[in-house]
Order: sequence, then structure tokens, then C-alpha cells
Amino acid sequence: MYEKSEKTFKIATIVLALVLVIVLGYVAYGKFESYQTNKFDAVYKQGLIAGATNAVTQIFLLTENCAVVPLTLANNTRNIADAACIQKAIQQGAASQAKT
Repeated sequence: MYEKSEKTFKIATIVLALVLVIVLGYVAYGKFESYQTNKFDAVYKQGLIAGATNAVTQIFLLTENCAVVPLTLANNTRNIADAACIQKAIQQGAASQAKT
């Protein structure tokens, strides 16, 4: 009689151990996937910030000497210039017209 309950106990213990391993594996896999996703998101955000910073720096450097910089986004182009340069050109134009 004890042999049958001992055998049942062993089988129940093995089944519970297998269920525990499966549950722990599932949780560990979810945590690993979440970690990988967060890691990817962090790298993506760093790249995005670096790209935006680089683009703005390039525009600043190119417009420093009153150059006009064409910017294109999806078939739309805008010419960007430093507002101080435009005001200076307007003032110089007005001054030269006043002389004539």
C-alpha cells in the first residue's frame, strides 16, 4: 500500500518539477526578450539623437558664412539661410538704393 502512494508521490513530484521548469523557462524567456527589446530601443534612441544632433550641427556650419543650404524631405526642398545674414543683405540693399 505504501509502495503505491510512494510511486504516486514520485510521479507527482516529477510532474510538478517539470511544470516548474516550464514556467521558469517561460518567465526567463520573457525577461530575456524584454531585455533585448529595451537594449535595442536604447541603441535606436542614441542613434536618433546622434543623427539629429549631427544634422543640426551641419546646418549651423554650412550657414555660418551666409551660405544657403538646401534641405530636402520627401520631394520637398527648402533653402535655409541664417536670418542675420538675410537681415544684413536687406540692410545693405536698402543702403545701396539710398545712395543711388
